Amino acid sequence: MGGGRIGGSPKVAGRVVRAAGAVGATAALGAVLAIWARDVGLDSMAFSLAANVAVMAWTVLLHRLLRPTLTGRWFRPAAWEQGGRIWRAAGVDAYGRILRRSGWERHVRRMPLGLRGEELRRYEEASRAAEWAHLLGFGVVCALALGVAVGGHVRGAALLVGVGVVLHLYPALLQRRVRPRVQRVLAWRERRPRR
Repeated sequence: MGGGRIGGSPKVAGRVVRAAGAVGATAALGAVLAIWARDVGLDSMAFSLAANVAVMAWTVLLHRLLRPTLTGRWFRPAAWEQGGRIWRAAGVDAYGRILRRSGWERHVRRMPLGLRGEELRRYEEASRAAEWAHLLGFGVVCALALGVAVGGHVRGAALLVGVGVVLHLYPALLQRRVRPRVQRVLAWRERRPRR
């Protein structure tokens, strides 16, 4: 017998609680967006900014609740990404420079300057989590923008996607740009002889 626990085991109970939390967070996000849409209007920049930030907060919370493993093939950059040429052409390096000059990096995790393996490994894991959250956020914003456009608010949809590109898509691409370098250093550390 389960001893009064959900699903009979702490592991199952934990999953149920996390799933319920994710559903609750999603419902709260929907309610907040509906209130903001009513109060400031779908076609306003204020709504687009607030919606994108709220979606980002939701993705961070969802990541903490669901704890996805993020070890699939998607998170291993392909050979064509290794040199970074595609990302430079897409403006990802310029976006990274803008973030550094704006001081944003002081407010988020910075890349470890040393070659300590554990710090680099944690940074590499955090980059996968950030990419996941930003891509999920961009997908949600695009779906929201589609609904807004179908509702006759094309300007609002364009603003949502435009802000989403800056706050979600480019940060995800920046993670893809940096990760191969970090992975090369980690691989080098594993190959070198131990002292």
